[in-house]
Amino acid sequence: MLLLLSIFSFAKKPPLPKNLAERDSFGVEFNILRPFFMKGIDINSLSGGVNYFNDTRGIEIALPITYNRLLYNRGYRANDYDDTSLTLDLHFRKFFNKEANGFYLGGFGRYTYLKGKSKNLKIAKLHRFGLGTELGVRFRQRNSPLYYGISFGTGVYLDSNQDIFEHEENYIMSMDGRKYFWDIELFKLGYQF
Repeated sequence: MLLLLSIFSFAKKPPLPKNLAERDSFGVEFNILRPFFMKGIDINSLSGGVNYFNDTRGIEIALPITYNRLLYNRGYRANDYDDTSLTLDLHFRKFFNKEANGFYLGGFGRYTYLKGKSKNLKIAKLHRFGLGTELGVRFRQRNSPLYYGISFGTGVYLDSNQDIFEHEENYIMSMDGRKYFWDIELFKLGYQF
């Protein structure tokens, strides 16, 4: 519903002001809703990144980082460890407009580090590399350095299916420990400078 409202509100907006549309700029962003949504399932999670906008070509290059930590020792499955995942991405996004604002289609590369309990009940560490594609919308605010975005991405890890982790009741390992992955970012808020 939020995506549909955003689509309709963007359709009638004028182009970015000249002070933003005629220069390259950088931004930092943070998903302000992610920690609250993930905390409900005993996961500490942060997602943010650095962005480069080129408005003359309508492109964006982004370096998102996502950290997840499943807290067993605070929940009903008390153990000596916490399952952890760290993803580092490099995204290239091409906008359907002349400027880096509005709808985009993108591709990305991903590095993922996983640490958690394996199926043989030992602690395992895994490094993975993958490729993906995404579709999203970026709203850069008029006369303001603030921007926000919504996106959906999916991809595949290039190694064989590394299904070595215990997936039962484990959101982190069930997402990044398999062959295919997907991401939904509902509200990344950023500051452009």
